[in-house]
Amino acid sequence: MQTTHPEDPTVGYPGISKLRDQMMIMDTAPKWPKKPRFRLKEPFLKEIVQAHFDKNPHAIDVNISSFSQFDALLNNFTLKYQGKPLNAICEDLGLNIKDNKGVVEKVMAKYFGSNEAKLKNVELFSKVGIIPKSITLSPNGKRTEDMKFDSVDFDEWTENETFEESAIFDYFSNHNFVFLIYEEAYKNAPLKKNKFIGFKRIMFDEDFVDRKIRDLWTTVRNLVVNNELKEEYIRLKKTGEIRYTPTTNVPMTRVNFPKSTENIAFLRGTGSDAAQKTEMVNGIRMYRQYFWLRGDFMVDLLDKIDYL
Repeated sequence: MQTTHPEDPTVGYPGISKLRDQMMIMDTAPKWPKKPRFRLKEPFLKEIVQAHFDKNPHAIDVNISSFSQFDALLNNFTLKYQGKPLNAICEDLGLNIKDNKGVVEKVMAKYFGSNEAKLKNVELFSKVGIIPKSITLSPNGKRTEDMKFDSVDFDEWTENETFEESAIFDYFSNHNFVFLIYEEAYKNAPLKKNKFIGFKRIMFDEDFVDRKIRDLWTTVRNLVVNNELKEEYIRLKKTGEIRYTPTTNVPMTRVNFPKSTENIAFLRGTGSDAAQKTEMVNGIRMYRQYFWLRGDFMVDLLDKIDYL
């Protein structure tokens, strides 16, 4: 671009910001339309500091220096395992997995050379800021459920007054997400029966982060800071009677956080029963909260991206 307009380098600025998903170690800041400057990505700097002060003896150093090399490695995995059920892949990799907890991370960690079943032990993932996720499609190609991301630290959300300094901004702006995509063998099939389809890698665009994620952060922060959180009973639609949990017989309640019925990005708590409401915010006891993205949004987003 600068060859065409050598006298005006600003012509190339929009194109530089669009290279974010292709740059493994470098990033640009601020974003277009402001004049961009190159910088090292924050996860890369954090990993250098952590490696200096707290060397991980289990860390596996994968000799990959570009996303084209990384994508090619994932493509090799696809060529070998595409169409195979997850249990067959685990068997081929020598993984004896008894339950579904963390199975995707264990498969990826093993493929990248770590026997510790944690991707944090694969230096590439922590240094470059790659977050693996899995998504299961129904046989007709639709997402079966919403997607959970990271947990909410309410102290951090309320202490930071600027969105760009928040953890959720860093999470969605400075990380690449690699999606392992599976297809249900049949309706409600066990996870290990699902067939591996392939990988897709995305980096959420700036407009999405600035609108949808900022809205979520701002709404939740205002609810907490302004003491506007409210807890209400969940009632049966027909009778208006309070619903009770089937196992503990405790009244079911909900908090007025952003919901999936109204927002692409929302909060939802997770816990096996009402006794696990370990989070306390503004005097309201609740399940530990996570931020989620709606399943239909994720399917539409991934449909626009080619498999690696």
